[in-house]
Amino acid sequence: MTLSETNMTKSNVKKTPATTPPSNGSKTHGRIADIAARTGMAPWAVEEAIRSGELPSIPPGKHNKAHIVSFADADAWIAKLEQPQRDERREQLSEERCKELQPLVDELTAAETKGDTEEINRVKAKLYASGVEVADEAFIRRLMGKS
Repeated sequence: MTLSETNMTKSNVKKTPATTPPSNGSKTHGRIADIAARTGMAPWAVEEAIRSGELPSIPPGKHNKAHIVSFADADAWIAKLEQPQRDERREQLSEERCKELQPLVDELTAAETKGDTEEINRVKAKLYASGVEVADEAFIRRLMGKS
């Protein structure tokens, strides 16, 4: 069998590059709409993630008309979004506030131990003046880490 008999000529044999994304029936990659449906996000959010570089994709080109994204990359991106982000500044402010209130909590504990109601009311007034609404002393001690 010769090349002409098989109807295989150089002109009708297509070479596909290694980066060609799988066809629409792929279970490993998808277009923006597929990723949006899979993640439950709006398509524009997926597009923004692609534009910002958070979500890697194969850009539109000769073999694909739209961005192609790996489902594994999309799943990793969603997992990263779902992780709680630590707010170090907020934690620092909270620690500073607890240190600031600690002497008043110690005073309140000492007054309760003595059973001195006047002292208890005075310390509660100080706490209130510092911006803490004293509803329950036990709650304040739990908040400050005392049992």
